[in-house]
Amino acid sequence: AWLVSQTFGDKEDVAYAAAPRQRSEKLTLMPSGAAAALVARRHAPGAEWELAPRLAGRAYATLPLPIPTGLPVHLNGRWEIASDRNSLAPEDARPRHEWNLLLASRVCAAAYARLLRELAAGAVFGGGGGGLRLGSAERGEVVHALLPAASAGPGQVFGAAAGGCFSLLLQP
Repeated sequence: AWLVSQTFGDKEDVAYAAAPRQRSEKLTLMPSGAAAALVARRHAPGAEWELAPRLAGRAYATLPLPIPTGLPVHLNGRWEIASDRNSLAPEDARPRHEWNLLLASRVCAAAYARLLRELAAGAVFGGGGGGLRLGSAERGEVVHALLPAASAGPGQVFGAAAGGCFSLLLQP
């Protein structure tokens, strides 16, 4: 059972994406992001649910990228990708790298934080008669497993997603 949280940036993110600087660089930026976590699985149809092992998160730009996030969730976003399609835009590609930082720290972080809050509140998976509802102890275990590590994420971008997620979780 996967839990997916999607979000669209606020008016500040939209304004940044539409700024003249971005247009002059011919960037097509969209502040849209998502976080996805594998929470539980079945080994066969009709079998009992069991908590899923920790996931090695990857970056997605609609399709999977060969980029690990260092987080226990997948992050999907309108990333600015390097020409080799094997990494995000490098730090010296200024506006493109700045966009990735904003997308990670604000948009994907918001989706990630909402995913954790939904889990903690008792999200139901699968609906209908075969739905999965985690007990209190299981929810705690899963939320703990999905928290980003303090040093999460290779490089600045995915570390920014972890930091943004923690900042949002600390808000009431």
